[in-house]
Amino acid sequence: MPVRAPRATKVKRRLTIAAALVCTLAASFFIWNRSGSIYPKLPFGWARVLTERIPIAVEVDGRRLETVYSFAEPGRFHGPSSDRLALWLKDPNSVLGYDVLIIDRDREEVLVPCSGVRNYRLLRNRWLVQSDSGAEGVAFGNPKLDGRDPDFQQSEDTISFTIPPVLDLPSGRWNLKVNANG
Repeated sequence: MPVRAPRATKVKRRLTIAAALVCTLAASFFIWNRSGSIYPKLPFGWARVLTERIPIAVEVDGRRLETVYSFAEPGRFHGPSSDRLALWLKDPNSVLGYDVLIIDRDREEVLVPCSGVRNYRLLRNRWLVQSDSGAEGVAFGNPKLDGRDPDFQQSEDTISFTIPPVLDLPSGRWNLKVNANG
């Protein structure tokens, strides 16, 4: 007849296994979160899914950029709401394969995310996931970039501005037609 372990030993062993599993899951979550993935931030409100794509046509010095997606920000994470667009630009020359610009129509500013484009993920080519730190940006015309005025102009559905050759973005005069048919 086999010798049975006392009931307290079985409970202790199960608690040890459960604690090890919880610690492993917590460590995995922490590593996944710190590795650049913003998806774990969604349930905690540290990231959000922006609207479905808004049709947009973008030209730089008369040359059309083909893969640019536009998304409306429903408001700011911190502070008052504003009328902003997030532009996701496919760029095979970029480290991550894409660039991001933020267009603040209320303040008439063009911004680059101050914490980098890793705080953005395109989801199924339909939605853009944005982290709270990714929503903050540095405006063109700011001394941190080059200090030149981007000459921001806008009308009903048209926005234009100049991007200097300081980043890996196409430099020149950008013309955006929002709600354009492709």
